[in-house]
Amino acid sequence: MYQEPASSYSVGKQMSSTDNYSRTILPEDNWKTTSSGTTSSTSGTVSTSDTPSTSGIASTSGTSSSYYGISHHRKSFLHRFGESTKAFKCEICRKAFSRRANLRNHERDHATESFKNLACGFCGKVFSQRAHLLSHERVHTGERPFSCAICSKSFNQRAHLQNHERIHTGIKPYACYVCRKAFSQRAHLICHERIHSGIKPYVCVVCCKAFSQQAHLIIHERIHSGVKPYQCSICSKAFSQRVHLTNHECVHSGQKPYSCFVCSKTFSQKIHLQNHERIHCGEKPFKCSICDKAFAQSANLKKHECMHMGLKRFQCDICSKEFTQRVHLINHACTHTKCKLFYCEVCKKGFTQRANLTIHLLVHSGEKPFKCDTCQRGFSQRANLKKHEYTHTADKPFSCAVCSKGFTQRVNMQKHMRSHTREE
Repeated sequence: MYQEPASSYSVGKQMSSTDNYSRTILPEDNWKTTSSGTTSSTSGTVSTSDTPSTSGIASTSGTSSSYYGISHHRKSFLHRFGESTKAFKCEICRKAFSRRANLRNHERDHATESFKNLACGFCGKVFSQRAHLLSHERVHTGERPFSCAICSKSFNQRAHLQNHERIHTGIKPYACYVCRKAFSQRAHLICHERIHSGIKPYVCVVCCKAFSQQAHLIIHERIHSGVKPYQCSICSKAFSQRVHLTNHECVHSGQKPYSCFVCSKTFSQKIHLQNHERIHCGEKPFKCSICDKAFAQSANLKKHECMHMGLKRFQCDICSKEFTQRVHLINHACTHTKCKLFYCEVCKKGFTQRANLTIHLLVHSGEKPFKCDTCQRGFSQRANLKKHEYTHTADKPFSCAVCSKGFTQRVNMQKHMRSHTREE
């Protein structure tokens, strides 16, 4: 059965149904229509009539829509019409290609070259943008071209300067949607929001402890590694955190930059000031989960909890006596050595414990800070106040083991018990 051959129009239609070939094989720029109704190119003529043609690229079989047929026609066309069909040009170097896929492969070469050109010359780190590379290189060179107009502090990135300037202006544009607390930097807001969400995305690979901030994880990991990168320039003592080094340096300089607004007492560390301020306000935020006793400092709560657990982690090397607190062990050790580390500056009397020296100093100052709520009588020691309070309540917590007579003070009970020994 006779099958009508495809015309040049049908060839073009078939070619357009596949990617790129309609533009590559039969580009319109290479063809022009003659007055006789035929379509021709600069180097050949193709008939547009329905008459079967046995020459030229328009002649095709019914299977030319297949990939093989299209590929065959493409090769025939390129052989006859040459390089004029390279319609895909690189925008960078203007090199032309006959296929879009070849152009894309070529463009990847430029991308690879550009990435190589955006590599740090110090550490080899690659960046996608030249601006990011320049900012990174300042880490190595130490260059800080952006300076604060108020305090002249310099930064290696403009964004860091903008964040710093908010310290002076007080602007806090980033607010928490839960508690409305505001922050000057977006990163600080993101870290804060994890308090509400409870998300802790940073996990220690050693002990699996999780943290809400990466900086906290880095500090924690130094416990396992033992790394202490911050060293005192005076005594060479090393610390795992910069804040600990800063606090330590105040020991050498004698600086106490933190002052209580109530009594003007100064402290070398902010945490010490915060603990002190709770004396004035009476705040005790740290509560024991067993007996509900509250404390102003977390350290005191931990010491108290050891009493419930019966933990005595500190042992005397001489007599093996154990203590729940290190300070108690230190005080106990002085009983063996008879060492008096604490001396009164007024009378030069020595004491084995700092607490005893503090009590003694009240003798010279005449201060009696502990007052009875009932009669307002003052005492230099808390223990003496407690003894006095028994006189108002009639409580007699100390009883004689022989006759069960009660006493308000232990010393009076001990004197009484000697009367029994004399009778014997």
